[in-house]
Amino acid sequence: MKHWKRLLRVVVLSLALGAVLFVSIVVLGCRQEMASTLPLAPFVSVPDLLIDAGAFPAGWVRNQCEPNCGSMQKDFQAARLFYVPYEVGTVVQNVYGYTTVEYAQSEYARYRTTQFNASERKASTDFTAPADAYRSAFADEQYLACGMDVGAWCRFVARYRQYLVFIECSMESWQGYGEDILDDGLSLAELERVLAAQDTLIVETLGLKTQPHP
Repeated sequence: MKHWKRLLRVVVLSLALGAVLFVSIVVLGCRQEMASTLPLAPFVSVPDLLIDAGAFPAGWVRNQCEPNCGSMQKDFQAARLFYVPYEVGTVVQNVYGYTTVEYAQSEYARYRTTQFNASERKASTDFTAPADAYRSAFADEQYLACGMDVGAWCRFVARYRQYLVFIECSMESWQGYGEDILDDGLSLAELERVLAAQDTLIVETLGLKTQPHP
């Protein structure tokens, strides 16, 4: 039963990723002519900013998109799914690259509005920030919060100049929720190690090490 639940979650998340990427392609195509008035980071192929399974605890793997990687990975946006085979736990990573910092700022604000409250996501609870939540020293804007959305989940959004990262992660439990069921998600400490690996990859790839933000 658990195997079928994981397969169903992977299929649903994969379809959702495809829909989000399609919409983003259309919207991004309409914004190509905008000129940024704020300093830009170097332009890189966004799939180069995707972390791999090495950032996760033993047993976690990434979903192999081959031979259809083109539908999930473009030069300006990419997604990757991680899971434990035959278990329910799932992590979805999305990275977007925009032509201007201003557009990335507006998208960050949109994610903060739509992804962390119960009414927008039809979740069981609003998402709230953990005590001493992980923070990058280099991201221009960032937010980590957790709550109940079918199971225990955490979501993280961060902006690095014109790049945006959004990560959704099923958790072992959250504030007592889920402790009576085995959800096979990450612990908060494990999630923070994943976020730190993501931060390191972006900082090194974009050359942001000498430009930390408070």
